[in-house]
Order: sequence, then C-alpha cells, then structure tokens
Amino acid sequence: MAHKKQSKHESEDMVDIGKEIFHFARKVPLWVWWVLVLVFGAFIFQAVFTSLSTIEYKGMTFTHEKMGEINFYHYTYYIDPTTKYNLYLRGDPRKNMIPIQENITFPSTKVDISVNTTGLASCEDSQVGIGQLSLFLAQNKLSIESASPDPVLAQQFNVTYASCVARTGATILVVQEGPTSEILSTGDGCYTLQGTHCEVIPVVEKFIINALIEARKRS
Repeated sequence: MAHKKQSKHESEDMVDIGKEIFHFARKVPLWVWWVLVLVFGAFIFQAVFTSLSTIEYKGMTFTHEKMGEINFYHYTYYIDPTTKYNLYLRGDPRKNMIPIQENITFPSTKVDISVNTTGLASCEDSQVGIGQLSLFLAQNKLSIESASPDPVLAQQFNVTYASCVARTGATILVVQEGPTSEILSTGDGCYTLQGTHCEVIPVVEKFIINALIEARKRS
C-alpha cells in the first residue's frame, strides 16, 4: 500500500508545533521538571512494588501486605455478583505443606464446628484459627454451629455433640490437637483439622484454600 506523502504545509506545521513545545519547556522552572520526574518515578516504583508483592497460587492472586509486625496474604473474590469477600491468610499459601487427605466439599450447607478443647484451651493460635475458620464459613453463606466431639462436654456447655462417629446430618469439622498436623477425612463430609504444638492456623488456612480451589472448579 502506498504511503500518503506529507505536504509542505503539514511539515511546516509540525516544525512550528515542535518550536512551541521547546519554547514552553524552556519557560518551565527546573524545579518543576524535578517534581514531575519524582512523581513519575513514584508511579513507576509503586507499579513495580505492587507486581513484586503479589503472588499467584492455583489461579488466585494474593497481595502480600503487612499490618504492624504481622504479614498477611490478601485475596479478594466475589461470593455472588454483589458480595465481595476479603480473605487474609497469615502464611504464604505456596509454602503451606499441611497434608490433606481429600479435597474439601460441603455435602450440607449446615456446618458443625466441633472443637476438642483438650490441648487447645491454652493455645492462643487455636482461638485465632477457629475464629478465622468460622468467619470464612459464615461469610460464604454456610450456617455454622458450635459443637463438641466429647458427649460430656457437649452436655455441660449445652452444644451439639458431633464427631465423625456421632453424625448430625451436617458437614462436620472436628478441630483438635494431634501427633501430626494434617487434614483427615472420612470421605462423607466429616473432616478432622488436626494441629500439633498449637499449629492450628496453618491447618485452618490449608482447609480454606482447598475449599476455595474446589469451589472454583465447580463454578
């Protein structure tokens, strides 16, 4: 295809515009140019910093943020077209090596969180982890209820008695201390989130991440 030849008048107009820009630039004080350079540099730095502070895991983009001395990994998603949820993890999901026996599904939207307090009552991280788990489930429109896998304690504290043996018809999550940190499953909607030495938060976060992965597959 032939290129249109630029006319003499068009060339002269371009030269005149270039002269006007040059004369205008000469009138701008040097400090203004320095400010513009600094502002532009700040935008570039912010863009680079943002790209460096994000991580990808299983198709999800997390932003690495810091609040005080605590690191968080922030992931935002929509529960429905109008409801946005902000998930904050304490640990890098790429480095969470907690073993999981089976992918997480919820046969029932009613969930019993059955906490075995033996070994966990004095563990501050267990309270944080259970709170994190409860918030995640409730915000994702699951109906949660407190329970105990110990029938005596269940009666004493007036909560539901629920375990992978004592079924209630709900999806059951048993949270307890154990010799190893892992997530076990009976294969029919009952999961045991087991942490050793107060390692409850990584176990809970592995459960949450796997639940999200499975939900994304189904959607």
